[in-house]
Amino acid sequence: MLVIVCSILSTVAMAISLLRNRSTPRGAKPVVQVVVLGDVGHSPRMQYHALSLVETGKVLVELIGFRGSKPVESLTNNPDVNIRYIRQFRIQEFLHVPFIIYALLKTIWESLHLFATLISSHSELILVQTPPAVPAIAICYLVSLLTGAKLVFDFHNITYMHLGNKLDKSKPLNRLIITLVGMFERFLARRADVALCVTKSMKKYLEISEFALQNVHTLYDKPGAQFTGRLTDTRIKSELESRLIREGFLKAPFSQYHYVIVSSTSWTKDEDFSLVRDSLPKWSASLGTSKRGLLFITGKGEMKDEFVADFKKLNLTNIDLSTAWLAPADYPLILGCATAGISVHTSTSGLDLPMKAVDMLGSECPVIALEFPALVEMLQGEAGGMTFTNANQLADCLIAITTGPEAKRLDEKYRKFGATWRKQTWRSEWITHVWPIISPFFATTSRQSRRRQERTGQK
Repeated sequence: MLVIVCSILSTVAMAISLLRNRSTPRGAKPVVQVVVLGDVGHSPRMQYHALSLVETGKVLVELIGFRGSKPVESLTNNPDVNIRYIRQFRIQEFLHVPFIIYALLKTIWESLHLFATLISSHSELILVQTPPAVPAIAICYLVSLLTGAKLVFDFHNITYMHLGNKLDKSKPLNRLIITLVGMFERFLARRADVALCVTKSMKKYLEISEFALQNVHTLYDKPGAQFTGRLTDTRIKSELESRLIREGFLKAPFSQYHYVIVSSTSWTKDEDFSLVRDSLPKWSASLGTSKRGLLFITGKGEMKDEFVADFKKLNLTNIDLSTAWLAPADYPLILGCATAGISVHTSTSGLDLPMKAVDMLGSECPVIALEFPALVEMLQGEAGGMTFTNANQLADCLIAITTGPEAKRLDEKYRKFGATWRKQTWRSEWITHVWPIISPFFATTSRQSRRRQERTGQK
């Protein structure tokens, strides 16, 4: 506790010192701080925001979050982008700290580090991802009050709904935590100058629910430039296969499989891969003895070993399994080789969209997705892919796109949809829907900066 108190006092003292000495050099570009309290390299949407901002040529960007996966090279090699990492809160498992204590310590730790990082630069705008709303949006709001920076919240989901899916709501304390987080989230959401969100369903919810937000704009997720459609370059494909075989991730080249089904996951309880496991016997039966399939799942997580063990128990002689951990540059190539991709993303709110399905469409890879309400906005009903609600339906989808009588027609239909859908790029959507909203902020804040310079005697 003494360490926490000392940290708070030192952070406050540092903040006061930084606020007194901050100034914007004459002629310098305004700074935008893009914040995600998560793995920066595993946050494609916030990386795309950062890229789009610097590509305007009008601003400098600080991308702030946790160290983990490597961000895209176009960010790490850009002189106008400064990636600043926050130290993530860790605690030894053997200490067996109760969740409420762990959550409190984590919140305090991350609040202090985020506050110190934000306040150390003179930003004109703070764009922050939520979830997690706690403590990110509160700290960003506090810094905006102290510095005059404009504030944009980008809603990927609803935090209190997401939390409600993780905690046991039969316990009174957990119900209280969820209620308090919901109140916190709704109160602070109204403090933003602009709110972005990922679907029209979410926009409508934020406007008419208890949030009652005014300035909400939809910006759909789009795949990055690395998702370029079907992989047709035989040299690149051969190099990829050789490397994966050499590393033990593939038993044979893709050409030796009639069908390649791809998915990605963090192997947590948020995604129920038992649906995939239970669909495999029926799909295997449709393959017979003359055809072979490959199930290629990329990702790291605690439940992977359990899935691999369950797969082995199925004893499917015509389906191989690969659970490789791919480099970011390899994943688009795998999707480009796939017959279809599976998404078992479960939306805790029903208002967001699965990023993995976005990447599949960007690769013109037919999508088979677990159904939830907002998915219709992406797939336009059944026009852009197939949906399922249980393992038997998933098996039927796999059969339809592989061994079914309509497989060729469905393949052509979904790939054509993906090719058309991906023409509306992130860049074009961002320039149309985001830049016109935030660019006026920089003219206002630039005048404020000049007034601050004049008051401090800078010429």
